[in-house]
Amino acid sequence: MNWLIIGLGGSLGAISRYLIGEHLKSYSKALPLATLFVNAVGSFIFGLILKISLDSDWQPFYLFLTGGFLGSFTTFSTFSFESITIVRQKKIITAFAYIGLHILVVMIMITLGFFYVS
Repeated sequence: MNWLIIGLGGSLGAISRYLIGEHLKSYSKALPLATLFVNAVGSFIFGLILKISLDSDWQPFYLFLTGGFLGSFTTFSTFSFESITIVRQKKIITAFAYIGLHILVVMIMITLGFFYVS
């Protein structure tokens, strides 16, 4: 039954990421902000879930959100692809700024999510 819970969450996460990506595509030509946005939001939600799951036992909902929804909503592979694409365009400083910004933002967001529940 866990596979069904994860699959349902994954479907909803992938659809959500696609819709957000399509909506945010037109806002920035210099940096792929849609990926940064979904990873930041996903990290915040994961921080919330992490804190709550330490205090309770709700495995089906945890699997639905983390293994399913957030697993397909957030995307490291797209972030990696976009970073390499920027490097291949010979925009080295932009690439490193994007990578650094991405790491900084997702770490801040997961921390904020974790402590928001406290």
